[in-house]
Parts: sequence; structure tokens; C-alpha cells
Amino acid sequence: MYLCSQCLAHLHSRGKIFIAGNDDRTFRALEKSTGKLVWETTLLAMANATACTYMVNGKQYVAISLAGTKKNPSESVTAFSL
Repeated sequence: MYLCSQCLAHLHSRGKIFIAGNDDRTFRALEKSTGKLVWETTLLAMANATACTYMVNGKQYVAISLAGTKKNPSESVTAFSL
């Protein structure tokens, strides 16, 4: 089971738990029933808010707000399809 001591964002959706790490820029999906890691990606910047989920034309997405960086000081939102 994946444990996170400094996680910023948690979201439960479709049997998955989505977790954004505090300073490692990793966004993960865990199987809710087992805690098994099923997906992860490295974000372009640190997450600065709780993730959200939404549907468009029957397809579900998870989105998260990202902080600015020295190279790109503007904040942004990134989304992934489920």
C-alpha cells in the first residue's frame, strides 16, 4: 500500500484514490480497495489545490491546479482522462 506523509490533494472517484504529492510533483492513482498504485505521472509543477473530477460527453477527467515555477511563474490547471 502506498503511504504519503506530505500529500496535498486527495480525490476519490470510480474506485480510485488520486493523490498529489506535496513537493515531489507526482500525481498518483491508487486502487481504493487495495491501496495498490495503478498510475502515476510527474506534474510540470507542484500541485497547489485538491484535484477535481468532471465529465464531458460521457468521458470522465481528473484535473488539478499547479503552482507557478521560476521558468513559468503563471499558475495552470492540468487534466487527465480516466
